[in-house]
Amino acid sequence: MIAGQTHYSLEIATKPKVPPFHPFLVSCGVYQSSAEFREILLAKLINANRAAMHAPDFSHKHERTRKMLMQDLLSALPLK
Repeated sequence: MIAGQTHYSLEIATKPKVPPFHPFLVSCGVYQSSAEFREILLAKLINANRAAMHAPDFSHKHERTRKMLMQDLLSALPLK
């Protein structure tokens, strides 16, 4: 690291069933503050969200919630 420059240490933690996602971190996980780091961080956050949404635990819960919401909507509609 160079004195006088801002650096960030980045680490990722996920649940066991969340698959790995890009971009993969450099071995030390330390990045200099730059536009390139900003792009890496944003891509990592977006891909982390997508990976978690498609993980088995979350996708089953999400599907169950959608079914319950649909049932609530159908039961609230008046029959004609």
